[in-house]
Amino acid sequence: MAKLNHLPFEDWLLSEETLTQEEAGRLQEHLQGCEVCSMLALALSEVDRELRAAPVLPPVAGFVNRWQARLEAERQKLHRRQTFFTMLLSIGGAMFFFALLAIVLLPVILSPWPVLLALVYELTSTFSFVSVIGEALLTVLRALFDLFPVTQWAAIWLAFAGLGALWVVALHRLTLPRRIIT
Repeated sequence: MAKLNHLPFEDWLLSEETLTQEEAGRLQEHLQGCEVCSMLALALSEVDRELRAAPVLPPVAGFVNRWQARLEAERQKLHRRQTFFTMLLSIGGAMFFFALLAIVLLPVILSPWPVLLALVYELTSTFSFVSVIGEALLTVLRALFDLFPVTQWAAIWLAFAGLGALWVVALHRLTLPRRIIT
């Protein structure tokens, strides 16, 4: 009989599911005519009988402690391995970064004068820009102060102080825990 003809019968023998009456009948018919499958069925029943007859042995004393110690040792080993690879990757990345930085900065190291001149130019232009902005702000502030008399400025500042106090009180009231009376 070809190997493929054994396939459903071997599956039925090895399966722990119950068979329908038709499947059980076909299996019994096949077992009567097939020596390979009948040997397999006999061997399976012998293994099942031996397993059911074997006594259940209790675990050796200290099994849990040994298992937990081994588990902790494996965790530490994994942690060391991950730490090593992380450090290796970090050092490799830093070396790559510094190599690129050295390539970029090599012209600056060989001749720093153009860079220093550009730095001086940027500093002076920044200082000039900040001074121009400062003068413009001072001019705007002087114009604003000249626009309103001192009493109106006092009223404006008092109104802002009142709004600020109102804001603080509102925040305080909103953030207080609420009591639930039951």
